[in-house]
Amino acid sequence: MRLENNIYNLINRKKSVFLVGKSNSGKTYFIKNELIPFLKEKEMVVSYFSDGDQITSLPQKGIAVIDEVETFQDKEFLEKNNTTKKPYHTKKYAKKVNSWFKKLKKVKIPTIYIITRNNKNEIEHFQKIIKTTDWDNRKVKVVVFTRLINNIKV
Repeated sequence: MRLENNIYNLINRKKSVFLVGKSNSGKTYFIKNELIPFLKEKEMVVSYFSDGDQITSLPQKGIAVIDEVETFQDKEFLEKNNTTKKPYHTKKYAKKVNSWFKKLKKVKIPTIYIITRNNKNEIEHFQKIIKTTDWDNRKVKVVVFTRLINNIKV
């Protein structure tokens, strides 16, 4: 099943989705140029936010798409596997994410949250443990973003 159809089926059943994939893998391009037009063809009202800072008015109907979302549910795993001397999340970034959580908690419609994890282990761990959101305990389905380019999975 095509990714667009899979996501549409979930949100059409009032489910929210974490779309997880690697940095620079084309997640935002896919959302803006493929998924949103597809959903609009299905006569869905779509509100897109490039990150949590952009949530200035709350959509009341349709679905929300929020890019650059973060969760701390897998923080321990990420920190344990961090190979740099710097903390995985800086205090400044953690503060920003917590401010996003306050805004995300107010979004009550089905939502597609775009999130980045940069290696196979991180994505597999994320897919295994994430069942709800941090901010409102909303049940969420994890969908892994992969693309086929020249028949190679990226």
